[in-house]
Amino acid sequence: MSETAVSRCSRCGQEFEWQDESADLYGFKVPPPTICGGCAADDAEREARQKREDALVAIGVPKAYWHKLAASCGPVCAVGCTRHFNPANASQAKARGEAAKVVSMVKAGRTAPGDCGLLLWGAPGTGKTHLSCTVAMALGSELALWVNASELWESIRRGFQGDADDLYERAMVAPYLVLDDLGTERVNEWVRERFYLLLNSRTNSDLGMFTTSNLTMGDLSERLGDNAISRLGGLCPVQVRVEGPDGRRMRRVQRG
Repeated sequence: MSETAVSRCSRCGQEFEWQDESADLYGFKVPPPTICGGCAADDAEREARQKREDALVAIGVPKAYWHKLAASCGPVCAVGCTRHFNPANASQAKARGEAAKVVSMVKAGRTAPGDCGLLLWGAPGTGKTHLSCTVAMALGSELALWVNASELWESIRRGFQGDADDLYERAMVAPYLVLDDLGTERVNEWVRERFYLLLNSRTNSDLGMFTTSNLTMGDLSERLGDNAISRLGGLCPVQVRVEGPDGRRMRRVQRG
């Protein structure tokens, strides 16, 4: 037989009622709860938020984009959720549609380039990085690795100087690589060679990737070499131009 009991929350100090259903259970009395339902819900929310943040750290998503990845959707979410990426025009809607296909394919174990390879290109500020972060989060840390191209180049340079980290090796073997902002800086021949090896390794392993760039494939070839970009085209057979005004600039103007 349950009894209604009253306790005082050790967290907020408020009294709360709870049902003691063990009062007559073989003479054993369960200790009363020490916190109220409201504080318990707050604890659960903090724990869920920490799990989401841990997942984003493991994937590599930059902290600046965390607030855009809606907390209420959880650490793994369908890319079609408009709270993650809400397209402002037809090209952005097309990009999100292709990204949603990528998520479905990779989650189904189909990581070959023909199933999940995607390149988004276009002017800065049109949502390419935002969408790449959305895809990486939707796939989770067991499948996706999000890498900014400049950070990848720096990892390669450190390897040349004998101070390597594991980012380059992780990019080679990740089930699905999300490479953001390709072509933002010119690189030396050593970096070009290592980038080619990365793409060649993923080609040989039949592992697709999601790439974003402000440049056309022709411009990328000039910066990174024809052989590397030929491999990139094979790894990202679906290529979508994303158009629109510079969202970052518009937000700065609105705040000003």
